[in-house]
Amino acid sequence: SAQDNVISARANRSETYYLIGNHSQALHYAEQALEVYENQKGEPIKYILPQIYYIIGAVRMDRGELETAEEFMWKAYYTADEIYQEQQNGGGILIYKAYGMEGLAKVCLIREDYTKALDYAHKAISYAQEDGYTMVRAKAYATLSDIYLDQGQYNDSKESALEAIKISTTAIELNPNLAYNMAIAHMYSGDKD
Repeated sequence: SAQDNVISARANRSETYYLIGNHSQALHYAEQALEVYENQKGEPIKYILPQIYYIIGAVRMDRGELETAEEFMWKAYYTADEIYQEQQNGGGILIYKAYGMEGLAKVCLIREDYTKALDYAHKAISYAQEDGYTMVRAKAYATLSDIYLDQGQYNDSKESALEAIKISTTAIELNPNLAYNMAIAHMYSGDKD
C-alpha cells in the first residue's frame, strides 16, 4: 500500500542517517515511520518495525537514555522473533534479533552487568551467524571486545577485536574502540610495541 511505502521510505532514510552518524535526523525519521505505522488502517507491514525500534533504541542509548534504549532493543528483538516464528524462515529478520541482542549487550555493559552483557553478545553472534549477515556479527564481536576489556580480560578482548576485524574491515570505522582495545591488550600482556 501507499502507506507501507511511506513507512519503508522513512525507515530506510532513518537507517541511512544513523549509518552516517546523523543521529537526530535518524531519530526524527524513525519516529515518523513509527507514527505512520501506528496510525494506519488495515493490515500493517510488521517486518519493518524491528529496524525502526532498533534505531530509536540505538540513538536513545547514545544519548544516555538507558531505560528507553533497553525498552526499544527488547521491542526490536521480540517483534523480530514474532515474525520469525510466523514465517519459519530467517529471511533477513534474524538480523534484527541479533541487533536487538547486540543493543541489549551494550546497555548491560554501560550498567556494568557483565554476565548479561556477555550472554546477549553471544546470542547476537549466533543469530547473526544463522542469518549469514556480517555487519551485525562484527558489531557484536566489537561489543564483546569492549565487555572483556572492561573486565580486564585483555586476551579475550584482543581475540574478539581481531574476530570483528576479520569479519569486516569496516568494523574499525564502525567501532574505533577496536584498535584501542587491541593496543591496550598488547600493552597489558607486556608487548609494548
